[in-house]
Amino acid sequence: MIIFTITNNITQQVYVGTTKECAYERWKQYVAAHNKAIDAPLYRDMREHGVENFSINECGFAYDMEEARELLSETMAELDAINLQGMKTSAAIVKAVSSKTSNSASKPKPKTSRSASSSITAKPKIANGRTGSSSKEKKIREAIEKEKADRQEQQYRKIAAEAEEMKAIMARLDARAAGPAKRR
Repeated sequence: MIIFTITNNITQQVYVGTTKECAYERWKQYVAAHNKAIDAPLYRDMREHGVENFSINECGFAYDMEEARELLSETMAELDAINLQGMKTSAAIVKAVSSKTSNSASKPKPKTSRSASSSITAKPKIANGRTGSSSKEKKIREAIEKEKADRQEQQYRKIAAEAEEMKAIMARLDARAAGPAKRR
């Protein structure tokens, strides 16, 4: 899980969230949703100050949900940030209420004791605390840097490919323009 921050460069308000993919992809989802009828602090700020006045920063990487929650709460406390967890990226859809009700939906399903016995046999989780976390943090920083470098390399390749394509297009246009002039 990647922990990221979105900062309003005008008010310096910080929002912190998590994503499994890329923070910039998540930002694109927020940008796409900011003009929808969703009432949330980030969207209000985006509408008021403009999308261009926000900056995105990846600030941590967690290998499991417990570590992600811990990093998220630390970042929120440290930066006095607003949590983006649970923020909607699409407007609510109003569905028509069906006049028919099914009997199976109204009957409660009996619970089995099987799930209770399986939770008893599971190993108890041991709190890992912050001991030995410098190596974890180093791995996290390295993973973030590697991901940033990979993303930057992909961006450079894309730019180079677009430049080559533009160069070929310009060469064809120049060849067309030079062709009729030679005939005269």
